[in-house]
Amino acid sequence: MRHAQMQEGNEPDVVASRCENNVYDLTVAANCDEIKDAEAFAEKVVQKYEENSFRTTKFSVDLGEDIDLVRFHVYLRREEIGEKEELFQIRYQDGDIILDGINGKR
Repeated sequence: MRHAQMQEGNEPDVVASRCENNVYDLTVAANCDEIKDAEAFAEKVVQKYEENSFRTTKFSVDLGEDIDLVRFHVYLRREEIGEKEELFQIRYQDGDIILDGINGKR
């Protein structure tokens, strides 16, 4: 299995979140210099979301909200947020993982 190219000890982390109309928008810092395998990275991010295992953000499960869509806005580093465009988006809906913005596609 291929893995996202990341420095040892650095894990993707949610640095901002917003929920509106049953849609979660999560801003993710990859905490690495490069993502070589976007699909493997997306799987890892979704797994961390499902396990509620991001380092700095824990999601409340007692709000009784049904989330229809989770959009992850991916940046390499926290410092790039607001300074550069996101690398790509990961959409997670009904168990499907969809990458947007890879190779200029959106």
